[in-house]
Amino acid sequence: MRIGFDLDGVLCDYDDTMVHLLWRLPDDEQRVSELHYFSHRRPLLDPTLLCHGDDEYHIITGRNQGLRDVTLKWCARHVPGAAGVHVVGGRPMYDWPVEEREGLDPEFSLKGKRDKILELGVEVFFDDNPGSVRRLREMLPGVAVIQYGGELESEHPPTGGT
Repeated sequence: MRIGFDLDGVLCDYDDTMVHLLWRLPDDEQRVSELHYFSHRRPLLDPTLLCHGDDEYHIITGRNQGLRDVTLKWCARHVPGAAGVHVVGGRPMYDWPVEEREGLDPEFSLKGKRDKILELGVEVFFDDNPGSVRRLREMLPGVAVIQYGGELESEHPPTGGT
C-alpha cells in the first residue's frame, strides 16, 4: 500500500502563529528566519509505525519551493525511509512582486497535494489541517484522507464577540 503524510503538524511540529509572524518580516529577514525555523522542527511521528510489510510511504508537503532544500535535508535526517519527499507548494513568497502576491489561488498547495496523491497512487493520506482534510476528501473520493493531529473543525465557526 502507498501511504502519504503531510509534513508540518503530522511528522514534525509546526506553529502557525510563528510562521505568520515570519511572513511579516522584511523579505531578506524572512528568508533567513524561515530557513532556520523549518530546519529546526522537532519530529512528532515515525511514519513506519503506521506502515506494514511492503507498504511504502511518501511525504507530500505544501511548503513553498524556497523551502525545498531545507525540507529534503530535514527529511533525510529524520525520516530517511521515505520512498519520496514531494514539495508541492508554489514559488517562495519573497521572490514574488507585491502585485503578484494578491489574488493567489488559496488552494494552490492543496491542489498540488491532490495531484501528487493521484500521480503516486497513494491510498491513505494523513493531514493535520481539518479544512484540508475536508477538501481533500471532496477532491479524492477514492483515497482515505485521515486527520492526524491538528484541531477539530467546528461545524459552526465563531460569529465574533466574547
